[in-house]
Amino acid sequence: AVSVVVWRQPIFVLRCTTMSRTAIGVLMQRGEIQHNWKWVYADASLPFGLPYEYVEGCSLSFNNLSANQIHVNAKFLMMPGTHTVAPISVTFAESGTGIVTKWIESWKAKVKDFKSGLYGGQSDYKRDMKFSLLDTMGNAHTTLRYIGCFPLETGNLDLEYSESGRVSISQPFSVDDMEVV
Repeated sequence: AVSVVVWRQPIFVLRCTTMSRTAIGVLMQRGEIQHNWKWVYADASLPFGLPYEYVEGCSLSFNNLSANQIHVNAKFLMMPGTHTVAPISVTFAESGTGIVTKWIESWKAKVKDFKSGLYGGQSDYKRDMKFSLLDTMGNAHTTLRYIGCFPLETGNLDLEYSESGRVSISQPFSVDDMEVV
């Protein structure tokens, strides 16, 4: 007589107590995303009175740390170095009467009197600038405040007879510090 022994391997079932981690599930849980066109200059006007309506675009920087190498116990370690904030850049739509150009030049004149060559004091020309990121309902949820700003090298005006576009001015600003408010 032949006897047959049937051995059954136990089956382990893992039960997941949370939603499955599919790509769609992960995306649905992360909340609302920030759109690059949902932002606004956060004050009624820019420093020295230019209405915010002329601000057309911006490139905003963050606090950065450099790394320095030090020699300790016969090896090199990386340690934090200087703190910097790269200049921010703002693009302005120029008016038919040159409001933006006049505003930039008057702010630069507070930095340096180009006729006499004398420089102004920091309290005369450094100002803060604020930009707010908006949710899809238009509510500000993050504000980036740039401290101690003043204008740097203004971008060239590219004027042509062959194009019917409008004039915009790209203006970088030096920044002493920034904070997320």
